[in-house]
Amino acid sequence: TSHSGGQIFAEGGIARLMNKRPALWAALLSHEIAHTLLHHHFRAYLRQETIREEIAVHQQRHATGDESATWALLALRLSGGLADLRLSRNEEHEADRLGLLIMAEAGYHPDFAVTGFRRSAMKTDEWPKLRAFFASHPRWEPFTPHQVKSYAEAVAVFNAHWPNASKSPGGQPPVVATIM
Repeated sequence: TSHSGGQIFAEGGIARLMNKRPALWAALLSHEIAHTLLHHHFRAYLRQETIREEIAVHQQRHATGDESATWALLALRLSGGLADLRLSRNEEHEADRLGLLIMAEAGYHPDFAVTGFRRSAMKTDEWPKLRAFFASHPRWEPFTPHQVKSYAEAVAVFNAHWPNASKSPGGQPPVVATIM
């Protein structure tokens, strides 16, 4: 999935994974809507453009014989990309939290998101740790302190709006079991 300028795209494997399950689509789309509401695509663009501009300045300095520019270029290329990845992951956590709240308010229990993320993890065989380190989207682990807090907030919102889950748009939430 991706989001850009208010448009959301879901294609390929993720679209097939969601199939015709409205509650799973609610989880996926609420996450992507959260990215759009939080202007993450603009932030990412500005971060990348700032790094490009800094590199261009140091390339010019290097071309004029400034030896310190070589080290600055190396540092920018290494740290700039890693910093961007870290900030991108933070934005994913923000979108996870807001997405859970959006879907809960709309009548879809957060357990549908857990189910969707688990289906996705099973399908992708959960990323190897090294690949996950360089990914812009962190592995979704439902029992990190961040996720536990976001999940609890979303359940409280769902319960406040939909005291009888069977009458909510999403209906009864799926049974989610966790073995620790």
